[in-house]
Amino acid sequence: MNDDLNEFLEGWAFDPELPSARRITTADGRVMVQLRVDMGLLQMEPEGRPDGARPHGAESALAYYQQLERDGKMPETLSREICAELLREAMQFCARAQAYQALEDWPRLYDDCEHVLDLIDLISDLAENDEDAWHADQLYPGVRLSHAIAAATIARDAARLSRARTIVEQAIADIERFYREVREDVGGDDPSIGSPADAYDAAPPPPEIQSLQLMLDELEEERPKTREENLRKALERALAKEDYERAAAIRDQLNALRAPPSPRTSTSPGKGKARKPSPPTDTGGSP
Repeated sequence: MNDDLNEFLEGWAFDPELPSARRITTADGRVMVQLRVDMGLLQMEPEGRPDGARPHGAESALAYYQQLERDGKMPETLSREICAELLREAMQFCARAQAYQALEDWPRLYDDCEHVLDLIDLISDLAENDEDAWHADQLYPGVRLSHAIAAATIARDAARLSRARTIVEQAIADIERFYREVREDVGGDDPSIGSPADAYDAAPPPPEIQSLQLMLDELEEERPKTREENLRKALERALAKEDYERAAAIRDQLNALRAPPSPRTSTSPGKGKARKPSPPTDTGGSP
């Protein structure tokens, strides 16, 4: 057996800006997921916990502590050792989520992001040490971004563009709230900026918001347009080309769309006339 990893990495270049992943079949017929990383690769189980472990006999550390919570046996606070265990699992799921995003396996990406978000909530709520909660919180923006991309892409592929847009808008609001309320260090040492919310407004949008805004723009392009929207776009193009004759014709069409409809007149009885109310009856029955 050759222990040199170079034979596995040959022809598989590493690009930190463009993660690369693949599925492979092991000698015993099992499917595994591999993620190319700097100086090597990660190999992970496709389901359950990425390292295949069963902490405390459960499917995952998260599942174990969630069961403790349901049984009323959850400690009031999580020790540093427990937080380290949960954070280690979060990093494993983040790595596999990165692989599934590269593979465009949106349902599995969504599930892994859900797992990490639940871990973040658990640590943030119960960590006895603020530093552990801080470490968990730092994962939130990137994981929430991938979570939204997965959910919105699933909706988009099902031609549910309105649903996809709602998902992205909610993610933008959630990440903005995170930067405004949780990231106390956004303002730096500049006393003129003021509160963290002011610091957020004064800074360029974070990369997660920029990515989601780009997705919103794409969804807007795909949305079926009304006749008025199409005419407005055509008017912009005509003006850009200084085709004023065509622009005038398009304006006439826009004005015709905005004009109130002419009242209908009819010479035939019963058409175009309001119905009179039925006269009351004296019999107490149906009119």
